[in-house]
Amino acid sequence: MQGLLTLALKDLRLLLRDRAGLFWILFFPLLMAIFFGSIFGGGGDGGANALPIALVDEDGTEASGAFADRLAKSEALRVERLTRAEALDAVRKGRLVAYVALAKGFGDTGGLPFGVDQPIEVGIDPSRRAEKGYLEGILMQSSFEGIVDQFSDPRRLQEPIKKSLESLDGGSDLPEDQRAGLRSFLGSLDTFLGSVDTAVYRRGPAAAGPRIETVAIAEQETGPRSAFEISFAQAVAWALLGTVASFAMSLVKERVEGTFLRLRVAPLTRGRILAGKGLACCVACTATVVLLLLVGRALFGVRVSNPLAMGLAIAAAAIGFTGLMMLIATLGRSERAVAGAGWGILLLMSMLGGGMVPLIAMPPWMQTASHASPVKWAILGMEGAIWRGFSLAEMLLPCAILLAVGVVAFAAGVANLSKSDR
Repeated sequence: MQGLLTLALKDLRLLLRDRAGLFWILFFPLLMAIFFGSIFGGGGDGGANALPIALVDEDGTEASGAFADRLAKSEALRVERLTRAEALDAVRKGRLVAYVALAKGFGDTGGLPFGVDQPIEVGIDPSRRAEKGYLEGILMQSSFEGIVDQFSDPRRLQEPIKKSLESLDGGSDLPEDQRAGLRSFLGSLDTFLGSVDTAVYRRGPAAAGPRIETVAIAEQETGPRSAFEISFAQAVAWALLGTVASFAMSLVKERVEGTFLRLRVAPLTRGRILAGKGLACCVACTATVVLLLLVGRALFGVRVSNPLAMGLAIAAAAIGFTGLMMLIATLGRSERAVAGAGWGILLLMSMLGGGMVPLIAMPPWMQTASHASPVKWAILGMEGAIWRGFSLAEMLLPCAILLAVGVVAFAAGVANLSKSDR
């Protein structure tokens, strides 16, 4: 046992001295987790997903100012007040998604949706259909809120109504029957607004609008709270791949340089030498994963919903990838051969298993094909303990597959090594 621990400590010390190797094992996966988590909106900031727009107020009236204030208060928007030229330039260069311009005459209608047009100009890239519909909905909501505000003081609406009647009598192109009906409606509304008791109206249900009750809903425990909970599971996979490649290269290097032969001459069996190498790789895999998860928890709020399940996932992944290390290390007799074959296999496993495209974003056919990759089961185990809410029974499948891969691959690697040393 003492010899086994000595061999394992030797390999761990060599790993710690290899700064380039440590970069690919630890810091590269961390950079990938931060990069992809940030791209896919993992900042966690409430305003991170707010739509950035410019507001151009060319009307300068009380009504346009009130409309602009309502937009600025919306949590769905991040509003900058600019001139038209500045707004056009910002949207054209992609700094802002769109601009909203309130043209002259905006305040003439008093917020009414009929009669004089209420000019609101929206400038946006035509290809951004999702953002366009999103912004139009917010503008409609703000317009309706303006109408409700206007009706809280009914007599303020009489002047816009008179202008609407003048517009109908002047140059309206509506059919005569429609124009007569609208004229009758506006005339009755004008009479009503002139006679209503404002104090009574403000207390009445018409001014209050629909009664909205807010019910507190507990946050769902399953499902990723941020993109970092997805990207850090991928980072764990890359850390495991980097550790496998590093230890596989160290074993083939020892064989090429004669270190492995000198160890064989010592009173150590081949099994103890390889077991020491495997123990060092398993410890390195475990330590790297734990360190990545601690960084994710401390800096990016990555949770662990089931600590016991996470422990099982880490142990199974460490054993499984240790077995892969042993198999890959015996795929050639030179460092170049092992490096080429090893990284080719590992990258294919990563692409197929969700190391590059998250499992949650894969098409159905690719999710089915990913069953053949140990990377998929390592990521699934991590996600099961982080945000999928797996029970211990549900963790058995990915953990059992990783353990089986580790045992079979390690045995195959030892057999290959025995044949090549004859």
